[in-house]
Amino acid sequence: LKPKELVHTLIRVTANNGNLLIGIGPMANGTIPHFQQHPLLEVGKWLRVNGEAIYGTQPLLPIPSPLIPLPAGLSVETKWTISADGSALYATCLANATALARAPLQFP
Repeated sequence: LKPKELVHTLIRVTANNGNLLIGIGPMANGTIPHFQQHPLLEVGKWLRVNGEAIYGTQPLLPIPSPLIPLPAGLSVETKWTISADGSALYATCLANATALARAPLQFP
């Protein structure tokens, strides 16, 4: 997978309450080939910035519409997660794989 595809897969799996297993096959000398290292390193970079929307979260249920309408009839696939303690809601946009917002939740 390309790095962007791997990030999108991680986002989708997390938002659907799943676990992502990535098969990495080291060479006979124990090293990991560059073509397998590169996507993992890029996902690590993405997680350093957006990991709060992934680590320790759960899906927002019921699952809202994955498409957010934009002007001119466009839409963006968005995945939703919520922090384990229910204090933060995350909307992650797959167009650029950026966590769009961290919104504190207030309950009456």
